[in-house]
Amino acid sequence: MFELNWRDRIFIGPGGIGYSYNADAFTVSASVGYDFGRDESDSVFLNGLGDIDGGATFNLAFEYELGPVTPYLEMTKYTKGSEGVSATVGLEGTIPLRVLTGRMSMADMGRFDSPREAGPMLIAGLSADWGNDDFNQTYYGVSSAQAGTSGLSQFTATSGFHAVNLELGIRAPLTDRWSLGASVTYSELMGDAKNSPFVQDKSGTSVGLFAMYSF
Repeated sequence: MFELNWRDRIFIGPGGIGYSYNADAFTVSASVGYDFGRDESDSVFLNGLGDIDGGATFNLAFEYELGPVTPYLEMTKYTKGSEGVSATVGLEGTIPLRVLTGRMSMADMGRFDSPREAGPMLIAGLSADWGNDDFNQTYYGVSSAQAGTSGLSQFTATSGFHAVNLELGIRAPLTDRWSLGASVTYSELMGDAKNSPFVQDKSGTSVGLFAMYSF
């Protein structure tokens, strides 16, 4: 992935092209991105359900820094596919391992000139994903037409939260520009999503390793 941020205002990256406004601890951003949808060929369990078209998205995000903890809200409007609205509300925290081991106090966190001086950082997050009727029905429901082509029972997925996610990670700066990291994310479906007739696993875990270069 590649992300470019100019003066903490204009950004280009995985979330699309957008603009951020920062006022002390509060940040609001708006962007235009792209959602790739879903292909029936992605899984044999989607046979007969058809493709979900990809298309442009309009995104709006809010976050507020409370020391090492940041609550946030992200909303997305889809122009294709479901043509619905989804949102994620969550809480993310970042804290140096030195604080947890007692070798540094919270008051020292703002005194570093570079990430390398702060040392390895522990990252933790908790979030929940929400979708309106259009979004949830498109991704988890089975229409009468789809029931006829897939052999599944007709199923209606209404608006509501459809997943909860827990993330733990670590980021270790090697130099002022290079960092290495790892993360583990556990996700569990909820609401109508977990009862969808084509859902095979109601929970899942993903592991990621990454290297990051900042310039």
